Amino acid sequence: MNKYNWCGLAGFLVAIGAGHSAHATDFLVTDNSDSYVQGDGVCSLREAVDTANYNDCWQDCGCGQSDQVDTVSMHPDNTYTLNSALYVWDPVVLWGNQGVVRGAAGSSDFPGIIVQTNYVEIENLVLENFHRSALVIDQNAVAYADGLEVPNNSFHIGNGQNAGISLQSGAYLYLMGAYIHDNTDNIKGGGIFLNQNSWVDLEWSTIQNNQVTQYGGGVHNQGHFHCYGGSIIYGNHAVYGGGGVYNTTPGVFDGPSNECFVTGNTSTKGGADIGGHP
Repeated sequence: MNKYNWCGLAGFLVAIGAGHSAHATDFLVTDNSDSYVQGDGVCSLREAVDTANYNDCWQDCGCGQSDQVDTVSMHPDNTYTLNSALYVWDPVVLWGNQGVVRGAAGSSDFPGIIVQTNYVEIENLVLENFHRSALVIDQNAVAYADGLEVPNNSFHIGNGQNAGISLQSGAYLYLMGAYIHDNTDNIKGGGIFLNQNSWVDLEWSTIQNNQVTQYGGGVHNQGHFHCYGGSIIYGNHAVYGGGGVYNTTPGVFDGPSNECFVTGNTSTKGGADIGGHP
């Protein structure tokens, strides 16, 4: 049992029901662009998230409250463009409805969503076209995701290591039914990058066709990577080692004994499926 045993699958499902039914406000995102104009009659994703962050009122979105978990709901299958990173620092549910959040074409390098609080729930959302990590779980922050897809992010040289998902020290992320794929031009951790003392629970998920120029095509692990429940890591590539998973000395990976299948990955210089520290 991991150190977050209170938030295993049963606890996570309870949290979904409690969070989504007890929220103070359901912010409906009605603007696909990254606008921030009071009184224009539409509510953008950034306006909705910031209203929940500050627990105040925004004319076009509504009012948030500090004693409840607000929900930000997106229209089914819509695409929402960001021109800069979206910070979440107050507990919230991001109800994606199979919507896509993507970095603006031709924009400067920036990450996608940055979680900085102890409870963010992400449901059925796609994060794509970012040139740094599409999802960042900041230091000591906590997030739960069901049906998250992270495809087609391409790292640009600068601050950071990858363009999939990254966790800072002390961060926790639970992924159920995730599909993390085709993230390229990364340095370490094409799919997921775990810093020391961070923790990922990966259940019934797929990490596929990610590529790095150094270590950990699928996952670069310096923390605790708990992979189980029929998850599969395949078709990823690294140059120096760990095409599937690369573990540094402090990294703990318990996937092979927990129905986590690491197979069909490649590495130019060794450790095709699992490389680094055993």
